[in-house]
Amino acid sequence: EKAAKLYDEHGLAQEAIDVYRRLLKLSPDDPNILTALASNFLELGKDEDALKVWKNLAQIAPKVVEVYRPIASLLEKLGREAELLGVLEVIAELDVDDISVRLQLFEKYLDIDDLEQCGTVIEQLEASGQEMPVDFYSLRGRYMAQKFRHENAYADFQVVLEHFPGNVEVRMLSLSSAGMLGDLTETRKQFSMLVEHVGELYANHLTVAAAAFMHAGSYSEARALYQRVLSLYG
Repeated sequence: EKAAKLYDEHGLAQEAIDVYRRLLKLSPDDPNILTALASNFLELGKDEDALKVWKNLAQIAPKVVEVYRPIASLLEKLGREAELLGVLEVIAELDVDDISVRLQLFEKYLDIDDLEQCGTVIEQLEASGQEMPVDFYSLRGRYMAQKFRHENAYADFQVVLEHFPGNVEVRMLSLSSAGMLGDLTETRKQFSMLVEHVGELYANHLTVAAAAFMHAGSYSEARALYQRVLSLYG
């Protein structure tokens, strides 16, 4: 084990891996050896090998939350969303105070349109008594919009925009919500702010704005924006 640590200190990851593998034959469930082995695999860019080691650790210590965090990081890096969702759920169960993981879960559930689970996460976050970061309001606004609760959605988007007025994605969501509320004054305000922060409007901006004005009852403004969209392709 001293030899392996010496290799670690000198950046000789492959040599350290060879030693740790021999040590595992003597102590296959040793968490320190497994953790060191995984770290060396990561140093060599062998993400899949590192992931296998961390999953082995999770079987040995299924109730230790810190085992699952590197698994989640690797799954996210590797783009394995379905597995990542399951691991985040385990972390959230083991560490009920981890707001960042619950927000990650919230976003994942939104991405797959699982509104029931979104509602559960919102209840858990609101019951935590902790101050919510701005990201929470962005996610809850999206959830409210999908539930057709546009007044709530609009209010949440305004919280985000107070902190980040140049957030174009949220500005467009806010514009859509204002339109769905039938509030022409707020629709015009949000469109004006969009123009201010974007400058040159592209088809996606114009299409969202046109739909908002149409829902707000200003068909002339909606028509003018749709005509601008068509002119981009003319």
